[in-house]
Amino acid sequence: MTPQIFGRYTLIQRIGEGGMADVFLAEAGVAEGLKKRVVIKKIRSDVADQPEFMRMFVAEAEVALGLNHANIVQVFDFGRVGGAFYLAMELVEGVDLMRMVRLVGQRGERVPIVIAAYIAHQVAAGLAYAHAKRDDFGRPLAIVHRDISPHNIMLSLAGTVKILDFGIARTAARARRDGAAEDSTIHGKIAYMSPEQANGWPLDARSDIYSLGVVLYELLTGELVFRDADRMAALEQVRTRPLPPLRRVAPEVPEELAAVVDRALAREPGERWDSARALQSALAAFLHRADPVVDDEVLSAFVAARVPDPLYARGSGDAEVTREIEGSQSQLHAPPRPEVRRVVLLKAALALAPGADAPAEPARFYALARDIAYKRDAQVCELGPRGLLMVFGAVLDAGDVDEAALRAALALRESAGEAAPGHQIGVVLAAAPLPIRHVPSGMPTVEVGHDLRRHLQAMADGVLDGPVLVAGDLAARLGTAWQFGPPRAIEVVRPRRAVDLTGGVLPPWASALAQAVPLLGPAVAPRLVTAGGRQPLYGRELELKLLRDNFAEAIRTRVARTVLVVGGPGIGKRALLDRFLAALPRGGCVVLRARGQWRRRNVPLGVFHEMLRQFLDAGPETSAADIESRLVGERVIGAGELAQALARALGVSPGTGTIAHVRPDSEAASDPQSRRERLWRPIRRLIRALAQRRPVLVVVEDLHHVDAHSASLLREWLQEPHSLPLMGLATARPGPRADEVRAMPRVHTIELRELDEHARRELVVRRFDDPAEAEELAAAIVARTGGNPLFIEETLADLLRRGVIGPGDDGRLWKVHQRGARIDVPPSVEDALLARLDALDPEARALVDGAAVLGLTFRTGELAALLERPQAELAAPLAALVDAGLLERPPLPAGAPPSARFATLSLHEVARANLALGTCEAMHARAAELKAARADYQPGRDDGPIADHWAQARRPEAAIEPALRAARFARDVAGNVEAYYYLSLALRSMRPEADPRAWDALREREAILAAWGRRRAQGADLRALLRLALGNNEREVFALGRLLRFYLDCGRIQRAQQLFPRLARQTESLPDADPHRGLVGELGSALMLARDRPEEAERLAAAGLAHCPPEAAAQRCRLHAALGRAQLAQGRLAEAVVNFEATLHLAQKTGLLRLEGEALNSLGEVAGRGTRYQEAVDYFRAALQVDRDLGDRAATGTKLANLGIVYTAIGLYRRAERYLRKALELHEAIGHPGLLVEVVVNLGEVSAEHGDVQAARALLLHAADTAAARGDARTELRARARLARALLDGSPDDLDEARALAEDVLARARGLGLRTATCRALHVLSRLSERAGDLATARALEEEAVALVRAGAAPIDGVLSIHHLGRLLADVRPAESAALLADAAAAVRARLEGLRDEDLRRGYLAQAKVREILGEAE
Repeated sequence: MTPQIFGRYTLIQRIGEGGMADVFLAEAGVAEGLKKRVVIKKIRSDVADQPEFMRMFVAEAEVALGLNHANIVQVFDFGRVGGAFYLAMELVEGVDLMRMVRLVGQRGERVPIVIAAYIAHQVAAGLAYAHAKRDDFGRPLAIVHRDISPHNIMLSLAGTVKILDFGIARTAARARRDGAAEDSTIHGKIAYMSPEQANGWPLDARSDIYSLGVVLYELLTGELVFRDADRMAALEQVRTRPLPPLRRVAPEVPEELAAVVDRALAREPGERWDSARALQSALAAFLHRADPVVDDEVLSAFVAARVPDPLYARGSGDAEVTREIEGSQSQLHAPPRPEVRRVVLLKAALALAPGADAPAEPARFYALARDIAYKRDAQVCELGPRGLLMVFGAVLDAGDVDEAALRAALALRESAGEAAPGHQIGVVLAAAPLPIRHVPSGMPTVEVGHDLRRHLQAMADGVLDGPVLVAGDLAARLGTAWQFGPPRAIEVVRPRRAVDLTGGVLPPWASALAQAVPLLGPAVAPRLVTAGGRQPLYGRELELKLLRDNFAEAIRTRVARTVLVVGGPGIGKRALLDRFLAALPRGGCVVLRARGQWRRRNVPLGVFHEMLRQFLDAGPETSAADIESRLVGERVIGAGELAQALARALGVSPGTGTIAHVRPDSEAASDPQSRRERLWRPIRRLIRALAQRRPVLVVVEDLHHVDAHSASLLREWLQEPHSLPLMGLATARPGPRADEVRAMPRVHTIELRELDEHARRELVVRRFDDPAEAEELAAAIVARTGGNPLFIEETLADLLRRGVIGPGDDGRLWKVHQRGARIDVPPSVEDALLARLDALDPEARALVDGAAVLGLTFRTGELAALLERPQAELAAPLAALVDAGLLERPPLPAGAPPSARFATLSLHEVARANLALGTCEAMHARAAELKAARADYQPGRDDGPIADHWAQARRPEAAIEPALRAARFARDVAGNVEAYYYLSLALRSMRPEADPRAWDALREREAILAAWGRRRAQGADLRALLRLALGNNEREVFALGRLLRFYLDCGRIQRAQQLFPRLARQTESLPDADPHRGLVGELGSALMLARDRPEEAERLAAAGLAHCPPEAAAQRCRLHAALGRAQLAQGRLAEAVVNFEATLHLAQKTGLLRLEGEALNSLGEVAGRGTRYQEAVDYFRAALQVDRDLGDRAATGTKLANLGIVYTAIGLYRRAERYLRKALELHEAIGHPGLLVEVVVNLGEVSAEHGDVQAARALLLHAADTAAARGDARTELRARARLARALLDGSPDDLDEARALAEDVLARARGLGLRTATCRALHVLSRLSERAGDLATARALEEEAVALVRAGAAPIDGVLSIHHLGRLLADVRPAESAALLADAAAAVRARLEGLRDEDLRRGYLAQAKVREILGEAE
């Protein structure tokens, strides 16, 4: 299979499949240049779709992740990629036991008795470990494998026996049982089930003992048991039929071993071995007396002899993921400067147990330690007889380093007894700042000095067989989840020489390790907050892990990633985000965070301004020098220059910190796109500069309320690959904005759905002193609220207010005060929030209402002014609202006014939607005045929310000016969506016929609508402009010109023809008509060209250019373009190029981006007509980028269509079709019939080249009919001629149709003087005559066509006529034939040589006709 990217893994080869999962060999990148091979199990969707599968999958996978034993295949990772759940497991190079039995059988052998017993002994050891596993609180996990069978027992080439699929069999079984109870008894491999499992009865560890007994029974007898083609019959055998005693079937088996097996196979669980440990001991006793003695070397030789070839070839990229790193720096060049970073060190000391004989080196312990290190993203710095040293957080820290280190310590301590027999172990965890060197390739090097190693060794030696000792700040960081004993002082002992060298100064790590505390175990119960506060997170463990995994992968690979969290109101997006961010290491990464707000949804770049202000701690008095100081603190290179750019982006004066109200003249003179780039560029630079030093997390909450301009820039950013440790994280509600982002490449989407039943219940009962007491209450709440966390929270808050529940004895948890109380639940979460607001006292409700008017986040001083109360009086009631969980205090920059915000977006929306109308209007008016009076108010940037306030206050006259200022600000940075909104607000607020401001507002809005291609609305605005212009001749000329251009763009030629004389008359009536004659010439030229009168079009354009003054750069650009288009229509390509280049030069010189794009497009058309395809593609791509920057949908569709046409000519039909269909989609949305027909014609040509004649017929006939209805004979005849050519290889009926079409096209084209259409019809008729055997007529027709080609007709496909005539003359005029064939080949080679892009060259050469022309010339 082709390698496939799957999250952080690359799937290399499918190596198995089963009823539950597909299995792949995969590679995982660990650090730069390092990879580890693993096995990926992708859980099948039919299993994963079972009810509550996600919760059980997470719970069971976490159990499997915690199993660390030499006889259990390690689970390294789990998660979900897209919709697929997966497990990443240890790769065991070997075979499963079932295959080994078959291999042995093929050789006519049986598995030797002692080897069979040894395999069972090793499996029993793994089972004993798993069965005895306990959770953090010391409670048995009661793990039962449920699927012990030869298929799930691996024999490695190294002689190790390993059990597969621990925990996952139970997950699948439970998921299926919950989803389909009637089928709960027949999961697993029936032949190896215990009787109780086959009957669907409760299971314990003794079920696995029975299954292992069946495996051993089959190995010793050489026979398979409980086999039947009928699955139900086999199941009944397992339920009812005991196996005969072993020696009756295999008398050669020693009695001692037979007794062990028979006891394991007892029908009653109570008669079997009490535990897997007891079974292991019995098998060990047999093996100690057996001959020969079997160990892993003997088993390895047995396996290798029967599996001679390795199953999975190791690639060159396969590398050990842990390495000895001390002294690994090259001495050939200066090492890079180290970075000091907090890391966590794990030191495990090994020592001989008292009285024990000298044991062998604990190789199994070493292997297990490496697996644990890989599983927990750690480096192994030491590994030897004295123990090991691991470092966590050197490569990456995605927020779970401390917990990962502690889990690794517990796993090592737990596993040492079996993996390192005869040894004691002492474990120390310590957090300390250490130097880390980053090397060009490979893993970073952590500099753990000799003194520190000696000190850690001494600490670990002091706690042999004792509790894990924890030093540094780990106890404080882990204190909410773990309990620690009293601190003990640790003396830092250093050699005399080290003291002398440093003058007695202790190293930086010494203070961190001066005392340590013993780990006692997990906390008895987590501290829970009361209703209303930020609540614990339940049921989102997998989603939280996905966030951490994505961030870790971005750090590990230094490739940016983006995660979108999508969920409805109250579903827990922010709770998930807060939990993820809270776990990130302080100082370990940079977080840039901002939030979309409804009140600022139309403020261009508002979310980025907020992000910058929060990160830079920028308040009203912040200066560029303050920003520079902040950047210097972040060790940003070029901090001074970047600070000045950021100050300009924030509107901060470079010197004093005051707000800069006026743009510099140079900025005011530049185009909106340049100004947008001037604001956006420093933000990108800042992110990149920060990511050079530390990982960066860019967080945008509530993407659905982010302004369209910021959202557009975010999409642009996401489309670019970034080789940086950077992750973008956004939250959004379902909707168009979320759909746009999730459809983009490299975006990983996490869908938050309602909590499952278990998580809903946990969300309730975990808050109570006595969970059992709360079960009835939880059931009632969950039955009414569903799985929306916020709905459950609000229901609990209501019960708390009513006294149904209240604080428990310790004040932390709750208890039920009113048993059996009625639980009234509103119909929706919004109703629940409203009920909570309605329950507030009048003073608190007034505060909430005022805050809702001001916005999601509000200044408390403005709230006091709004309510006409002293600010000091609001302190207590605001604090009460914060305590109640309705409001919260956001982090603020230094010097910023005190602020608060609503705890959830849903709460703010409910409060805002339920304001009393009369009160609401008055408060909105006052809010507008307060925001306009701010000390940091900046005109334009801050005017949008003010205009909204005035509009909601029903004061439209007051809204006009701030709305117009906000629109101008938006237009200044190319924010068309926001500008349109505020222009519309201003126009709705004024009486256009009586307000002089309406003229400019309508002009600006019409220009936006034109760019968007919203033709109906644009036409309405143009007609309104014309009404306003009546009585003002100059304005009337402008309005008539815009309306005429609109009709031409829409292909409404008759309307344009009717309007043109009025424009000409009105222009001549002006006192100074010369400046306006250029417009008349340009539009008249376009009209004549649309009527297929290019000579008249050229005359009008030239006359207009003669009257156009030099300073009217834009008009001169358009006239040069009109001249070029007229000359291009006449086939005068060289002259057309001169005019288009003049247009481009003028447009670039004066910054007219739209005209620059049109000029680039025109030059591309000339290049395409001249068959210079590479040049055409380059021009069209450049023009397309300009249109995309401008947001011009109509122009973008034209460029996409032109690229599709060129790709069609080159022969890249698939690519052409993609571009043409996108162009068709845009043109249909815009409603431009002329452009639409052109695209449909080319799609018909693509279909013809694909051999789909029926699709080509439908498309081309539709295009011809549409063009005919519009009077566009040129396009109509082109479509009919192309259809005729497509039918040439069809049936006799198709040939007849082709002849009729070609004859009609020929007659009409000759009459209209359309040379290219004439040439194409002649070519089709010539080929038809050739097929009919009339070669003389064929030659005559093609000679006429070639004459037209020589005269400039059919520049693209005329080569077909030349080549065809060359073939027709081969027998009658061979010299002339050879010359024609050479000419055709030369034309093709010229086109080929012009293609620099290798894909274009391959596509062109792939055309059969091209290869034929080149081949015949040779």
